[in-house]
Amino acid sequence: MTDPDCQETRPGFLFSDRAWPFKLGIAIALFAALCGRAHREIGGLHPEIESGAVAIENVRGKTIHAWALPILGATGDGFDVETKVGPFHVTWPSPAPAPGQYVTLTGTIVEPRHVVASAIRVNTGYRWKRGLNYGLSSATVLAFLWIVRRRFRWRLSEGLLRGRY
Repeated sequence: MTDPDCQETRPGFLFSDRAWPFKLGIAIALFAALCGRAHREIGGLHPEIESGAVAIENVRGKTIHAWALPILGATGDGFDVETKVGPFHVTWPSPAPAPGQYVTLTGTIVEPRHVVASAIRVNTGYRWKRGLNYGLSSATVLAFLWIVRRRFRWRLSEGLLRGRY
């Protein structure tokens, strides 16, 4: 014999399809809050390179990581990179990459718009590799949706996605 409370035919509010738009909105809001908190905490430890032009007092001496920055030109002691807030000078002892290439760098902000790099990596083929990555990802998602299209049906009155069986 089973407990009659376990045999409830109508599930509770939390595990039913009732008010699913509200539940989806709450889930998205909670996920956004979690991502925002993580962004603030990581930003305090490793600020973005653009902070070196705006609030130098808060970021002087901190380590920054910058990805895929285009090279504007080379100088005797390093090179200049383009950012969202304009050019930054990067001091680098080795030969500078050629203008037009993309670099990823780790360094320390020492003065406004000036970074001393501790490591750089030249991203060869950045443009076509990035485009290929987006193209293959989109094709994979479309292929998956095409394969599983009959497994699910869409009826808003019965819930967002319901199995066929």
